[in-house]
Amino acid sequence: MKKQYILLLFAFSLLLMISCKTGAGDNQEETLTFHPYVEGFTTGNVSRFTPIRLVFNEDIPSEKRQDGNIAKRVKLKPSAEGEYFFEDERTLVFKPSQPLSRNTSYEMKTDLSAWFNVHLSDRSFSFRFTTVPFEARASLQNLSLNKTDKQAWDITVNIFTLDREPDELIESIIDVSQPGLKLSWNHLSNGKNMS
Repeated sequence: MKKQYILLLFAFSLLLMISCKTGAGDNQEETLTFHPYVEGFTTGNVSRFTPIRLVFNEDIPSEKRQDGNIAKRVKLKPSAEGEYFFEDERTLVFKPSQPLSRNTSYEMKTDLSAWFNVHLSDRSFSFRFTTVPFEARASLQNLSLNKTDKQAWDITVNIFTLDREPDELIESIIDVSQPGLKLSWNHLSNGKNMS
């Protein structure tokens, strides 16, 4: 009976520890801006792996899209390594080479005069987006007697994260203090679920 109590206590402690959030998100309200040449852009809370897009409402001629100076006309703050390119005639994309920082507000500022004949007041356009924080929650899926050792219990807990996370990071936040308990992991390919 004492072993059962300890295992139940362990399971609930594990759930409590995993269910807490780390990192506080920015609670700033974002104001969406209008620009006569812009149709859409990345905004809100996004994954650290998301390509950032700026969509214009007119096609840009091929020679203007392939001038090789896109990075001089677009600035990301805070800065991040990556590649700027046109996905099609209207969509400018920034693809980060490494995941962006967690829980960070970014601003992308663009000089549109390279692609459009704009008035001075319409020359620049900027927009903001925020990457999601590290967040994990756990769900107890199963607590059952071990089939080979009737004095032991098998506990299955699923852990869900808000964004894709490295397997090692998730495994490092789980601590087992009960002697004799063994952890085995099953990581799903989406990088957001494990049990």
